[in-house]
Amino acid sequence: MEGILPALAPSAKERLCRHLRKYRDAKLRTRDLIILNLLNHRTPTQIREILSVSRSTVYHVAQRFREWGKAGLIDRREENGSRKLDDEYLTRLHEVTRSSPAASSGDTTTRNENNRPPLPHDSTSVQKSRTVI
Repeated sequence: MEGILPALAPSAKERLCRHLRKYRDAKLRTRDLIILNLLNHRTPTQIREILSVSRSTVYHVAQRFREWGKAGLIDRREENGSRKLDDEYLTRLHEVTRSSPAASSGDTTTRNENNRPPLPHDSTSVQKSRTVI
């Protein structure tokens, strides 16, 4: 009886291992590990426990590998439509996150020497409230 994947030559398994060490993409590495574990006769349930992926992911990766080989493991969502955030929005977001909270909120509260608003029990705020009354 044949497993989920057909048998591969030892050299093909070695190539998968070599490429695995070079990957920076964690998802691609996980897909390669799924294939290597299947080739080492582990069950989808064992792979699910080892790699913390669902069994359906194991079967899906195996199917793509059977149909497309190594190319089937590459993420195909590269051209997934236009960016949701335009450059103008991102520029404004960077400006706001790099500025002080008061600058972005329009807060005009007087600040103390630590650049914090005075607390209600500060002597300066008490004096101001007395002079207003």
